[in-house]
Amino acid sequence: MAFSSLPKAMRLVAHLCRRQLAAVVASAPLVWTIPEAKAQGGITRGGSPHRVVIGPNTRVTPLADTTLHVEPHLAVDPTDGRRLVATAMAIPAAGRGPEVRVYTSADAARTWTRRPLGASPAMGGDPWVAFGPGGVAYLLKLPGEVWRSTDAGRTWAPPVIFPQGDGGPFDYPKLAVDHTGGEFAGRVYVWASQSALLPSRKRVGPAALLWSADSGRTLSAPVRVLPNNFGNQVGGIGVLSDGAVVATFHEIDVNNAFLTSPRLWAVRSTNGGATVDGPFLIAENFLADSPDLVVDPSAGPFRDRVYVASTGRLPTGRSVVFLRHSVDRGETWSAPALIRDTLPAGRPGAYLPHRPALAVNREGVVGITWQDPRYDLGARCFALSFTASLDGGATFLPPTAVAAAASCAETPANSVTLEDGTPVSRRYGDGGDYHGLVALPDGSFQALWADSRTGSYQLWTAHVRVEPPVGGRLR
Repeated sequence: MAFSSLPKAMRLVAHLCRRQLAAVVASAPLVWTIPEAKAQGGITRGGSPHRVVIGPNTRVTPLADTTLHVEPHLAVDPTDGRRLVATAMAIPAAGRGPEVRVYTSADAARTWTRRPLGASPAMGGDPWVAFGPGGVAYLLKLPGEVWRSTDAGRTWAPPVIFPQGDGGPFDYPKLAVDHTGGEFAGRVYVWASQSALLPSRKRVGPAALLWSADSGRTLSAPVRVLPNNFGNQVGGIGVLSDGAVVATFHEIDVNNAFLTSPRLWAVRSTNGGATVDGPFLIAENFLADSPDLVVDPSAGPFRDRVYVASTGRLPTGRSVVFLRHSVDRGETWSAPALIRDTLPAGRPGAYLPHRPALAVNREGVVGITWQDPRYDLGARCFALSFTASLDGGATFLPPTAVAAAASCAETPANSVTLEDGTPVSRRYGDGGDYHGLVALPDGSFQALWADSRTGSYQLWTAHVRVEPPVGGRLR
C-alpha cells in the first residue's frame, strides 16, 4: 500500500497489522529446493485416493527485470480459462513509493506480457483484479481507483476515483463482481477500510462498501460499517447465487493500542449494497493476518457455502491456518477446521503458516494456498503450499508444496528501502499481504505468488490440479 497517502494514525495501524506476521528473520541469504517439487511434470502427495498435481513453476515477470514485485493478485476470465490478468506492486527504486504493474496471459499462464496502466507509471498499492460478465476486467488500487478493461487487460480506460463522502483515505480495497444473472447482475462491489472521524474528533477505521451498477464507470458513495470505536481492516468479499454480498472485517487497534485478541466479523448486503446487515461474529482471538473469503459457486451439495480462511492459535500457542464456513449466508459460522498440520519430528514450536488464499471450483472443491515454513526446520524461509477439501471444509488432503524453491527475504536485492525507510525484506518478508489463487473453468486451479528464489522478489505462477482415483469421480 502507499502509506504516505494515509493519516499518520492509520499508517501506524496498518504498519503494525502488516508487520505482525510478515517479518521473516534470516541471518543470511538461504536458497534451498523442496524435495517433493523436483519431479518433472508435477508432484503427487499420497495418503488419499485423490492426488494433487503441481505443474511447473513459471516466472511471470521478465527474466531481465530485476525490479522487486510483491503483493500479487490474479483473475481469470470465467468464460475463457486461457485469459488471465495478474497484478502486483513494483518497487523500482529505493526511497520512492510503489507502482502497480499489470501482466496478461492469453495461453493459460504459459507466457505473460506486461501491459501499461495509464500513460505513466501508475503509482499506488494494494492492487486487486477481477473479471465481470462479458469479459470485462477490473483493477483496484490505492489511493482509491477502479480501472476497467474490455480486452482482457491489454488496455485500460482512465480510472474512476473512489468517492470518499465525509470520510478520509481508503486502505486495502477488495473487489467482487455479481455473475448471477439476477437483479444485480454485473454489479461491481468495492470493499475497503476507510479513515473517518467520530463527532468527538477521534479517528477510527470503519469498513466501507461501494458499488457500481454501470460496469465500473461510476461508483456509489461509501456505505460504512462501524460497530465499534476501533481501527478495523477489511478481509474478503464474495457474492452468493441470489446476489447477496458477504464480506469480512477484523479489529486492529483502539486508541492507537494494538489489540491482543482481535475479532473477525462478517457483514451482508441483500439489496445491491444500499445497506449492510450485521456484523456477525466469525472468530475471537483472531490473528490480524490477511483472511480470505470465497463463496461456493457450484451446483453441488455445498452451493452458496461461504468459506473464510484465517490464521489463529492452538492452545499450545502455535499459530496455524483455520477454515470456517457458513451455511446461512454469513450469520453463523462453523467451528474452525485445522488445515492439516503434520510437522516433521523435532520441529520447533514456532510454526507460522499464514496469508491464506481461497478458491472453489465448479465441483465445489475448496482450494487453499498459504505461505508455509514447514520445509525449513529453521523457520527462516517460506514456500507457497496447497491443500484441498472435497467435503465442504471438514477434511483436507495432505499439504503439497506449490513453490519449487523457498523464498528467503533477507537478500541484498530485497534490502531496498521504501518511502518510510523500511527495507522491503522486512515489510514484505513473505512477498506481500496476499497472493493470487483462482479456480479455472475446467476445475483446476492457478496460483500466483511473489518469492525471492532468484535473490529478489519476482512473480511466479503454477497450475494445480486435484485428480480423482483412476476411474473415480472427483468427489
